[in-house]
Amino acid sequence: MMISYYRMEKALRPIGMYQINYNTLVSIELSVYSNALDPLSETVDGLVSECFVATAEDFGLTSFEKLVGRERSDLELSKRRDMILSLINLNVNDNNVEGIKRFFRTLGVECEIEEYPMIQHIYIKPLNTDISPEEKAYIRKRAEEFLPCHNTFTIDFRHTAWDDYDGYGRTFDEADSLGLTWDEFEEY
Repeated sequence: MMISYYRMEKALRPIGMYQINYNTLVSIELSVYSNALDPLSETVDGLVSECFVATAEDFGLTSFEKLVGRERSDLELSKRRDMILSLINLNVNDNNVEGIKRFFRTLGVECEIEEYPMIQHIYIKPLNTDISPEEKAYIRKRAEEFLPCHNTFTIDFRHTAWDDYDGYGRTFDEADSLGLTWDEFEEY
């Protein structure tokens, strides 16, 4: 690598006091220093890259995710970075449909939104079908923190249509005898 060697050589040349040619004592000494400094330089460069969302790949990205929500190591790096940057860039002017969609994208959720201004209600329909019950609870919690408090909202995670329920071949009494809430029944 010898990156440190070339940096030191570049710094010493203008001084004009040193003969920096191949196999001179100064050149050999710079090579020895470079062998010790290059690994340190790599480590510092790695630490610096972990300090910025756009370049973080490991513990830096995880730290940012924990600051703004939760770790998403199940996603690819570019998606994780986009989610963090989107959340960091949300502001008080994002309490509109596009801002709310951006907010949900920061949670890894694409959604459709319908507004009902007469009753101050927002209906949110996530398009993702692979959301676990724990993730649903987390998404609801984050939505309560972000969405305007003067509006009520519904996040409708259902993806089953009535035809699907009919296809199960159960009567209403059989389904009711399970003693499940509607949310539990949908997960069942």
